[in-house]
Amino acid sequence: MQSCGSDAKGLIWFLVFALVLGIAANGFSDQWDEDLLTTKIQNVHIQANSIEDAWLKIGTTYLLRANLYYEAVSGSNAASFSIDREQVNGKELIDALLVAYPAYTYTQDPQTAVIWIHPKSILYNDLLSQKINVAHSMNQVLMTSSVYSPLIDLLYPTISVRPTIVTLGSGDSMSYYVDLQSGVHSVRQILNLCCVQNPAAAFEVEPGRVETSHYLIGIDYSYYPNPLSPPRPLAVKYYEIEVGKPTNDIPSAVEVSAALSDPSPKKRFAARNYYAMTQMNYSWVDLIAKSDGPEKKVWTALGITSAFLGDGSIPFADISSDLTNNFVKIKDPGLALVLSMELARNNQDVPYLDTIISQHKFTESEIASIKPDVYRLAHESPLALDKLKALKLEVPVFSPNALDELADTNIFTLIPADQK
Repeated sequence: MQSCGSDAKGLIWFLVFALVLGIAANGFSDQWDEDLLTTKIQNVHIQANSIEDAWLKIGTTYLLRANLYYEAVSGSNAASFSIDREQVNGKELIDALLVAYPAYTYTQDPQTAVIWIHPKSILYNDLLSQKINVAHSMNQVLMTSSVYSPLIDLLYPTISVRPTIVTLGSGDSMSYYVDLQSGVHSVRQILNLCCVQNPAAAFEVEPGRVETSHYLIGIDYSYYPNPLSPPRPLAVKYYEIEVGKPTNDIPSAVEVSAALSDPSPKKRFAARNYYAMTQMNYSWVDLIAKSDGPEKKVWTALGITSAFLGDGSIPFADISSDLTNNFVKIKDPGLALVLSMELARNNQDVPYLDTIISQHKFTESEIASIKPDVYRLAHESPLALDKLKALKLEVPVFSPNALDELADTNIFTLIPADQK
């Protein structure tokens, strides 16, 4: 079978399936992915009729994230799969899957630790090996619009029917924010980097699904809509690795609220990922109520709306109606800047916040603590970007030239297959 790079007529299609799910730029580690194979999973009961069905159930129910590259191999994709165990680790569960589908193996990526299940007939390094040059680094851009769509336009410019984004498990369409560093990456490496930045995101590749020789790559986001079930253990493990060990076995609403408003952007974004993974287990109203003080309430609200970007269920305009009294209590210039941009995105204006910003000279550490939020809003909304430009901050990272580059997300260049 040919690689993605040798099929100029291939198709990349992303399905966003709500299950639960940056690399270095946001400080996230690869420890969660590294530990997936050794982590114990309790009460594993699955029956499936195909490898795709089994993979989806494993991901959705147990949050064992793996990417799936599959094709018709002697009809083995359609074999049945069943497992009924009180306890297995991740490797044992994947091994059991591969017993049912013996044409497949798995590889854990040596750089990111992201797991790929793929046919034995295809070497891991040959999967989606087409090289892409990224002209400059991008921070906190939307995966679907700033990574997915440009890749499709670049790799497959002749496709007339655009791929459809579908969410499995709920009616919500979801995207998420990623950092992508400049340099040369394979398509597979870009997908791996997107995975690391969201522990519930996984990719599904199926050549031939749409038309002969066409490639189908789906991004699946596993959502588990069971309000009677506690947070999945692997979601809690993610919280322990990226935020810290909770006082009890499961993070309390107070602890999640504190993480959403933590001074560290790394912890804030990890908490947003965790909340997106466990949305049925926490009330966003309760999380805001349990925040300690007006500024933390606003940070928590910002985190909640960021975690649910795209689904429309918790618009910031609705939250802000309950937080208006807290706006005038804000003293932190960094929060004032982020909130001012958020309100601009929602066609609201609070001059009080602009006064705080204009009277303050930001330090490097202050900018570092809010830069991901500023980037996120600037990429997400032209109104927010215009607001940032109008503030004319004396900060190198937000200089006019830097802001022009920040607005440029069409930065992918295809490297011909015969070049290194």
